[in-house]
Amino acid sequence: MVIAGLILAACLGINGQFFVNADTAGNMQSSSSEASSAPTRQSTQTTSHADKPNPPTFPATITGNQNINQTAEILDSSRNDGVFANGPALTSADTMAPESNGSQLNGRSVNVLAVVNTVRSNGQRYDYAKVQDLANQRIFWIDERAILATMISQKDVQYQAIIISGQRNDGIYNNGPALSTWAALKADNSAKNVDGRQVTVLKEAETLRGNGQYYYYVQVHDPVSNQDYWLDRRALTLGQYAVITSQKNVNQYAEVTNQRNDGIYNNGPALTNAASLSPQGYGNRYAGLYLQVTELAVTQRATGQSYEYAKVTNPENGESFWIDSRSLAISDFASIINQTPINQTATIRDSSRNDAVYNNGPALTNINTLAASNQGQKLNGREVIILNAVRTRRANGQEYDYDQIKDGNQTYWIDQRAVLASVSYKNVSYQAIINTINRTDDFYFNNPALTNWQTLSANGSDRNRNGHKVQVLQEAYTLRGDGNRYTYLKVQDGITIYWLDKRAFLFPNQSVTLSFHHFNQNQEGAPEGCEGASLQTALSVKGRYLSLRQIYNATGYGWSISPYNGFHGNPFGGGTFQTQTVYAEPLARATKKFYNGISNMTGANVNDVIYQLQQGNPVVTWASYTWTVNPANFHVMCIVGYRPGYFQISDPIFWGNSYWISTKTWQNVNQNEKTIGFSTPRSMNIVVK
Repeated sequence: MVIAGLILAACLGINGQFFVNADTAGNMQSSSSEASSAPTRQSTQTTSHADKPNPPTFPATITGNQNINQTAEILDSSRNDGVFANGPALTSADTMAPESNGSQLNGRSVNVLAVVNTVRSNGQRYDYAKVQDLANQRIFWIDERAILATMISQKDVQYQAIIISGQRNDGIYNNGPALSTWAALKADNSAKNVDGRQVTVLKEAETLRGNGQYYYYVQVHDPVSNQDYWLDRRALTLGQYAVITSQKNVNQYAEVTNQRNDGIYNNGPALTNAASLSPQGYGNRYAGLYLQVTELAVTQRATGQSYEYAKVTNPENGESFWIDSRSLAISDFASIINQTPINQTATIRDSSRNDAVYNNGPALTNINTLAASNQGQKLNGREVIILNAVRTRRANGQEYDYDQIKDGNQTYWIDQRAVLASVSYKNVSYQAIINTINRTDDFYFNNPALTNWQTLSANGSDRNRNGHKVQVLQEAYTLRGDGNRYTYLKVQDGITIYWLDKRAFLFPNQSVTLSFHHFNQNQEGAPEGCEGASLQTALSVKGRYLSLRQIYNATGYGWSISPYNGFHGNPFGGGTFQTQTVYAEPLARATKKFYNGISNMTGANVNDVIYQLQQGNPVVTWASYTWTVNPANFHVMCIVGYRPGYFQISDPIFWGNSYWISTKTWQNVNQNEKTIGFSTPRSMNIVVK
């Protein structure tokens, strides 16, 4: 029959025979001999000494004992060994089943008192540790593999390596891999104390701990101490120190690229000594910086491969280190190839470019010009004196212009593009007309404004050149350091040639058609509201909208109101013998609060309208719907396009979306059309910008 646990007394009462399955400490099988006879309670027979029961036998026998007295940690989350309070497993009646499991004690600190060797009936050997739990002083027995690592494999080897502890904190063990013996519970030394030593690897071993983790250790011979010891394989790098095969001093600079992320070494090229086995940082933190290069060294490693390292200095903080030269774009310092005295006042415009500022010369011309002293954005708008202009040539052949600046009590250098605009040119040939109705520009004889030292100041103004027809010879596109772009035209005006901002011109031979939405006054319920509907069309070019009620409520309307002050009449009513309208000036004044681009342009001529259209601005114009001078046909429309000799008209009541009339017809009617009942200003127009 099958009995469990401690039902031992009953078994022993049958002739003293006891049999246990030695494969498990938790379950037992016992049987009594059927041939034996046991005395009954009624028997009065006296038992002789030879008939006494034999002592019980157990599946395991203690064969040895060793005192340890060392502190250790239980690592048994994976093995989950049985825990026994009364001795090693299966060595007594009280150790046939565990009282608890090792995984419940995983991580506990214990004092290992002794180790007992046991042999089971099948010949297998098991070693148990007698331990005292330091947390509760409880004493118990557990398989020593819950504390010691098992050696899974071991082999002899022979090769060279270097100890590099780096950020690790490995121990050194004289008596085997860590935790593989009771003598290897604690490290005998630290790998940090032998960091950088070149050693011979003698053995490799794989260990498995009770928590299921594998560790790989190597035994090495250390020629410095003439000792053999074990340490974690991760503390080694293979090979020997690299040898410096050539070295030279240089005076160059380099930019750190971001294409690699090489290690940086404070104490020599990589792997050439114990202090250069591990990097002290990485190159990407310096990406984009300019560094001084003072030395170049070629190293050869045990593999036969060669590497070039550069010793560099960071001019910002004086830090020096070695780095693989492939992380650097190394160049000779730039040379100054010419210098010109300037001594002119100028303005720094560098809010967009944000050029570097250097106190000790143009950029990259010496060690003190690798790092910027300031940034141009902080100086934007400063009025300064340009002392000198220099041109520098870098090792790649590119040339850069720098200006020496006197700014109050300071002197510094900055890229010339922070002062002068960059420019590109295009040869052209067409006609233009100067139009100064909305702006007055300066002209320059030598070049577009601010593109050379002769154009810091203008040579004159176009104020008295309005209406001049000129021949355009060149277009120039300029970009200033503040990010603003300007186009200038080189023109021949009679016998004079000069440069003028393109916005000062209209172009009689260039057509333009604006994109607009047509508004119909009748469909909006305003049979007399042509001014408002035309203004709606003009606003649509700018992506804006006002309702007719907004427009006429702003101007005010009524029969007692003069068209000089608001709308005379009712824009939403019918016609009368008097003209119902509002003039250009009060309409612009009343609606400007809705959109600031609405401006009165009364007095404009053909060129003025062409100019506005070519700037993308529609024009509301007062005329007649028959395009004859006839007060009975007084009407307001919107000009939305131009082609040589013609204006495109969007009429809010007739002719569909638009039609074309000659510029001569427009000028005649716009200048001379009258209202009935009131005096009428000539050439009434509104521009929407």
